[in-house]
Amino acid sequence: MRLEGLRGRFRESRYRHALDEALARLEAVRGRVESLRPERVLRRGYSISRDETGRVVTTVASLSPGGTLVAQFADGTATSTVREITQETTHDGEATKV
Repeated sequence: MRLEGLRGRFRESRYRHALDEALARLEAVRGRVESLRPERVLRRGYSISRDETGRVVTTVASLSPGGTLVAQFADGTATSTVREITQETTHDGEATKV
């Protein structure tokens, strides 16, 4: 009887330990996901740029001189007009104006 009680406690302890480890891993993942939320990214100094239609701008190829950009920051937005576009090239590191 006493041996059965020890076995039961051991099993329970093992399951509790596995659960604690799983909860710790889950908490770590939650922290990483939380850090990727757009609001968090903006607070780290990044901005999100949108064109005049509200679409997110991911490349200078989608811009044209005279176009409007709205940059979203952590504490508000700023609207600007595109004056010049410089496109980076990957093969020689040279930048070219578009």
